Amino acid sequence: MEKKKLIIIFSAFFGLAVIIALFLFFRRTDESSGGETPAVGRPGNIQATVPTAPASLEIGATQQEIKKIVIAENPIKSAVLSKLDLEKLAASFAERFGSYSNQANFANIRDLQVFMTEKMRRWSAGYIQDLSNASADSTIYYGISTKAVGRTFSTYDADDGRAEILISTRRRESFSTAANSKVFSQDIKINLIKQNDVWLVDGAFWLDKD
Repeated sequence: MEKKKLIIIFSAFFGLAVIIALFLFFRRTDESSGGETPAVGRPGNIQATVPTAPASLEIGATQQEIKKIVIAENPIKSAVLSKLDLEKLAASFAERFGSYSNQANFANIRDLQVFMTEKMRRWSAGYIQDLSNASADSTIYYGISTKAVGRTFSTYDADDGRAEILISTRRRESFSTAANSKVFSQDIKINLIKQNDVWLVDGAFWLDKD
């Protein structure tokens, strides 16, 4: 009789413990969710990932290449580029165009093709091919970097959509190591034309070294 009584008491305590445990478990679950459906399950909170253009693209050692975004992705805005904008565009183009390494696979020219007219893109493709055919052993480093230090309009006609800008540069030519280098000044003439309201580079001509 005493044994039966103990079994009943033990069963009652065990059942009470189970009830308390279940109560505490569901209470914690409700508190952690705040009683709401998780946000990830709501269609209204799902946002599509939209690619954005980089803040800066490499087109020169110290300048941001913001015009690449304007021309490539939003040509309407390029129609209202100011003369100052064109100067900056030409200076950035000159820096990148004039910075070269025989171990970079002509990236300096390929990256600029978005800025070029069709005529100049064809020229650049032929120029790359000629340089590739004539290139020496690329295991021996050769490189040249260019920094724009001045810019001046030679001609500018907004109505006709033509401009010519003279960019003054300082260039460093390196052989094997950066320590084995020489610095010189050289100007480059950048011709731009406006096609379909987009200013594009139609020619780049290096002048004699100083």
